[in-house]
Amino acid sequence: MRRPILVMMLFGSSVASAQPSMTPSMPIDETPITLRKEGLIHGGVSLELLNLGAVQAFTSHGSAKGVDMGVALQIELGPHLAFKLPIEFGYGGSVNGAHYGELAIVPGVLYRFRDRNDQTWVPYVGGGFRFGVVSIGKTLVGEPLDPVAVACCHDLDWGHSSSSGHASDPYMEDASTTSGGMSPELWAGFAWNGTRWFSVQFAGALGYERLLGTSVIVARETIGARITF
Repeated sequence: MRRPILVMMLFGSSVASAQPSMTPSMPIDETPITLRKEGLIHGGVSLELLNLGAVQAFTSHGSAKGVDMGVALQIELGPHLAFKLPIEFGYGGSVNGAHYGELAIVPGVLYRFRDRNDQTWVPYVGGGFRFGVVSIGKTLVGEPLDPVAVACCHDLDWGHSSSSGHASDPYMEDASTTSGGMSPELWAGFAWNGTRWFSVQFAGALGYERLLGTSVIVARETIGARITF
């Protein structure tokens, strides 16, 4: 009787080992992540205190390079979209009429590639329209360097006009950023979020203007500090 019992024990153990494990697996949490607004109190309102960098202006007649600085207000419209209002001041160039200066307001919308509330690096793209005033060297718009330059298309007093209506700088012309129609600008960059309320912005911008019959491409590369509430 011992041999049948031993055979049953051997076959029974092998059959039991062949059966699938019935141990219940841990449930998988498939609840989607709810993205909240950025900021110290998740208010989604940001203030870029100061951005600094470079600006370049290119035309078919030449180019000018200089420095740029500005501030910006940003209001989140959702987890990904945000309204941004930068104010930029840039100036640069060289001698003999190859100068460029601007004071521009560029309201627009950007899209941020966010998938986590604690995301450290957040890239974005966007764009807006440029409004403001520009001083551009006559060389860059293909005009001769006459002894007297007549200012054109003033929106604001840039500081080059005299009481007689002529420009005090014979190498410069004044114009509006929208004197040749709407002036679009594209944005791309990313933010490094050190904390929930403080971030560093690495930004690039590429704009188009039609000034005094000449197409002007304006590029900016800046870095700035931002506080978000």
